[in-house]
Amino acid sequence: GAPPPPVALTPAARLKKGAAEKENGGASEKTPSKSTTKKDKAEDEVLIPEFDDEQKPFQRLEFLVRDWQNFEDEENYHLMKREMNDYIQGVIFDEKKVEDLAATREQILSCYENISCFTLPFPGRAVTKKTYNGAIDDIDELFRTLLNRYVRQTFGSMLDLKRINGQELTAPELANYVAAYVKLFQSGANFPTAKTMLEATSEANNRNAKARALQAYKKEMDLLAGPSRKKFVEVKALKSHHIATADATIALFKGLANMGRKSAIDATRKELEKDIESEFERYSTMNSQRNPFQNIEYYIVPIGLALLSYILRWVADASCSEWSTTCRHGSHALGHVYATIFMFMLIMSFGRITQLISHMRTVMKLMMGGNGGVAEDTGNRQADKKYL
Repeated sequence: GAPPPPVALTPAARLKKGAAEKENGGASEKTPSKSTTKKDKAEDEVLIPEFDDEQKPFQRLEFLVRDWQNFEDEENYHLMKREMNDYIQGVIFDEKKVEDLAATREQILSCYENISCFTLPFPGRAVTKKTYNGAIDDIDELFRTLLNRYVRQTFGSMLDLKRINGQELTAPELANYVAAYVKLFQSGANFPTAKTMLEATSEANNRNAKARALQAYKKEMDLLAGPSRKKFVEVKALKSHHIATADATIALFKGLANMGRKSAIDATRKELEKDIESEFERYSTMNSQRNPFQNIEYYIVPIGLALLSYILRWVADASCSEWSTTCRHGSHALGHVYATIFMFMLIMSFGRITQLISHMRTVMKLMMGGNGGVAEDTGNRQADKKYL
């Protein structure tokens, strides 16, 4: 389906810690100055979205635990599921004695709406041997049963619509997150840390914010100078509309790209600005093609020749004798010249005739002291305008 319309968000709250302040002071060439150091810290500053108590940036975090050996009853799935819930309750919610993990628990609880775990037993000694060929029958039966339960539970028919930072994701946006996470596991040698996961999430979030903001810009510009528009827009009005829309687009991007390193967000913002300028060039080209007076200088010479031919024919008809064969042939030749020129120009300008007539009417109204055409055109633009 079509992606949801852009929603203006409150700008993200930034961490005050590490904010750079410019200070005057000299330093040697080998030792960086305080202002340079603080500037570097500001570029590496991490932006964290600020949410209320009810809103959290992510929906669900599930820990998949392997080689679990503490099931009391391996025949009853409901009892095993209760043991899983009791385990995560004790680890995340109840165990607060270890001080170095207290901050981690607090951050997890503040970032995810639902936290759960799923435990899988040891898959069997056969799968640990070098001679194991991937045969499913060699895997422990309990492991296969629970794995089947886990897959059906995770990829069931009633999947929740994915949200990040309170924004519902479209299919392309979700694909960006999946691609970012898959990339972390491509090496296989090093398991990704929490830091790299955060960076991957913020990178995908920046890409999605850029795509959504650029889409909002194009949607707004389409209302004035898109492919479906037929009227020519004055260059000054188009430029003014572009500036206002670009400012609103950047503000929308800043509201959406509110996590990760500030330097990465700034780099993505600069890419967005380049894309906006590229799109504006495209709109300017389309708009210039609608100008009925475009390349009018190429028509001046043929029009002049046709007019001169018409005048010479009129002079020839008025001054020459009707019995003169030379005059008659010359008059007919001049008539053919201006008729051919006018027919050629009519064919070449057929697509612009309607626009040319509309512009001529506007010019005539202005010359007669009226402004109805301008007022009507301005009213149509204001009716179509929708701000971000």
